[in-house]
Amino acid sequence: MAITTIVMDVYKPGSELKNKVVDISDSFNARVGDNQVRLVIKYIERGIVERIEQEQLTPFMTGHVGQPDEELKVTAETGTAVSYHGSNEDIIGGGKVKMDLPGNMFPQEGAFYGFFGLENSDGKRVTTNNVFFRVENDNPDMYVDTVPFRTELQKLLDEAVSKSDSTIGEIQKSWETLKETITTLLATGNSNLDAYLSRLKLTEDRLTQYEKDLAAGKGISQADLDSALTNLRESIKEGLEELNHQIAVGDNIEIGKDVTAENENAIVNIISQLDPNNFNIGFITDSHGGICSWESDYSDKYAYDHLNNFLKLDGNVDVMIAGGDNSDCNRPSDPAVTVDNRRFDTQFLFSTDNLSDKFILKGNHDDGSIRTNDYRRGTRTFESVPHVLRDSEFNKMIAADQLLFDEKRNNGKSYFYKDYPNKKVRVIGLNSNDTPDDILLDDGEPKYLGIWRMGYRQEQLNWLANVALQNVPEDYVTIIFSHIQADIPSYENDENYANHDTHRNQDILIQIIKDFMAGSSSSLTGDIKDYEINLKTNFVTQGKRDFAGYIHGHEHIEDVTTNLGFNNIGFFASYNVRGTYLGDTDAWQTISIDRTNRKLIVKGFGRATNRTFSY
Repeated sequence: MAITTIVMDVYKPGSELKNKVVDISDSFNARVGDNQVRLVIKYIERGIVERIEQEQLTPFMTGHVGQPDEELKVTAETGTAVSYHGSNEDIIGGGKVKMDLPGNMFPQEGAFYGFFGLENSDGKRVTTNNVFFRVENDNPDMYVDTVPFRTELQKLLDEAVSKSDSTIGEIQKSWETLKETITTLLATGNSNLDAYLSRLKLTEDRLTQYEKDLAAGKGISQADLDSALTNLRESIKEGLEELNHQIAVGDNIEIGKDVTAENENAIVNIISQLDPNNFNIGFITDSHGGICSWESDYSDKYAYDHLNNFLKLDGNVDVMIAGGDNSDCNRPSDPAVTVDNRRFDTQFLFSTDNLSDKFILKGNHDDGSIRTNDYRRGTRTFESVPHVLRDSEFNKMIAADQLLFDEKRNNGKSYFYKDYPNKKVRVIGLNSNDTPDDILLDDGEPKYLGIWRMGYRQEQLNWLANVALQNVPEDYVTIIFSHIQADIPSYENDENYANHDTHRNQDILIQIIKDFMAGSSSSLTGDIKDYEINLKTNFVTQGKRDFAGYIHGHEHIEDVTTNLGFNNIGFFASYNVRGTYLGDTDAWQTISIDRTNRKLIVKGFGRATNRTFSY
């Protein structure tokens, strides 16, 4: 029996796929009497992994097993009806579900012809795919323990039998008639009416109320009972018609290339050098997926190839962080910009087993505002003003509100912190593109565009000073990640169409970190319009604390400064170095915090180099 993961694309455009049936015999087959046969399906849509866990979807399969005709179909006349419905326990993660198929799915030699798919908690089908696979010969078993695999319609039959044995007068006779109807339907293979469970449930609720009325001495007319049963039979009839519909299946799509043997060897070498007693971090930044805004020959596939290299670290480091500018967001259309973000975010968060914690930071390209800036300056032509992705949209794409790794956030914002008690480390991630996207110009888009407007605002800085950096145990070390460097002077420029960076409140950020390290306090204010600051720090009671460094990307180069009183360390872009296009060359790094020797040990992949810093 061959078993593998089968990838299905739920996006089914075009009439050419209307009657397509996928023969999965090369990837999956079974034998008569086999029990608990595992079938693993990975669902994607236009290359993006389905977020099955969030939507609480479960797998199901239904069809016939028997001898196929010349068109490889098995019908009620030539086979036996079979059906399987899964549960939440069948959700594996990363868009994958498993089906541990019971023995009664393989009652005879021949083939399975039908469809499998996903359904929600109400039994409504979300997506289906027509499939065919072989069932080899063997001695069938008796299928003794079939209770967990009963379909919803079979459960309804059980309920019908139970009700028929109750003493409810004329209703018993009607239930007997209904039972015969359902039994006939089951015998002819028409057993999958899950899409109509809501109507069945409504009818059953009405019958239950009739029983209560009888017990209370209230009369029920035969007309009322007939009406209820007619509705139920109508639901069954519509369900049978639905079974005849053909479901199309799209081509399988994966995001990015497989990791080459050369790259895998290099990654394995890096992993072998990581001390498991240290706190180990994987950091990739400035992937710039999509059409790159400053290179005409850039191919968007590089970003996802590089990401696949990086994802090999999963399970070998404690934390994996994407440092911003994950997508370049320079495509002309708004939907394309959204897709670029979602492709990266979904691949990063959901394509591996998540044995390491994973966090995504925001960069100055990720909101797509470079297009809006060009529109306002008149350097590019658009049919309408390009949409700037708001913080709320970005936060949803990175699943910030889901707290996937039990991190602490401020009301679903992108910035976060998390403690790792076994390694005595606190990790903090900041949003250096903290712009007020609710202040709009006449064109309906934000006044402050993230492509040039970077820095921090009151709410985030107050959270950093009075939440994220508080209650840090004395023997912990803290490390901060953000997109832009810490040592950029804060300044304001009223010109909304400038083509250079404008940063706000960097001095406030630096002072907060210094107060944290020194165990001191400050009153901090700033008067930049729309970025006003008025907050206090107080680390006197907490005392001095170790700070390993402030880690960033954005500049696309490797550098370090210490003149602020702490390590301000820059890392290569995964895409290229500043001002130079290097083609398909990759760069990312691991960072090990050696608390015993008070060092940051950096191991570079690709263009990135090995470096060591004391703290």
